[in-house]
Amino acid sequence: DYGKASAILEEVVKLKAATLGLRSKEVASSLSELATSYECAEQYSKAMKNLKKAYKIYAEIDGETGEKSILMLERIALVYQATAQYKKAAIAYLGVLRGRKRVLGDAHPTVADTYFHLGVSLRESNQQDKAFKCIKQALNIYVGEGKDIHDLQMIAEVMHELAVIYKANSNMTDAIKTF
Repeated sequence: DYGKASAILEEVVKLKAATLGLRSKEVASSLSELATSYECAEQYSKAMKNLKKAYKIYAEIDGETGEKSILMLERIALVYQATAQYKKAAIAYLGVLRGRKRVLGDAHPTVADTYFHLGVSLRESNQQDKAFKCIKQALNIYVGEGKDIHDLQMIAEVMHELAVIYKANSNMTDAIKTF
């Protein structure tokens, strides 16, 4: 029962905050767990509130490019997507992309994943041109020049997304080629 789990986790957050201070990694971790419980119960506004608190703590402790900060920002983007707030999701994914590029470099498969998710959010918010650029960049990273193909399923998803964008732009010739 997610309601009971959430109530218990809220108490855990309070206890950790009282004993370890409001700005500790342990409190941020518990806030993240509480957000997960709310996500499972589809209480997205409560999940978002706790994810934002966790992000703020991690960003203060480790900086915005810290691993946990980026992870919380990505979860924030996912909740925005789940609630069809695609413009906000795109903004969050842009932050995730900046952090991941700084930490992992421009050509890492995880950076490609982020470009892909950013592109989907942009497409859903009717920003087709920006979406196309992001999806193309994801494809370039996945395939790379002379590199091994990393993940065939993801490449297929990227190609499908490109076709959807072509179709949305009434470019049926390229859409058919890409499908």
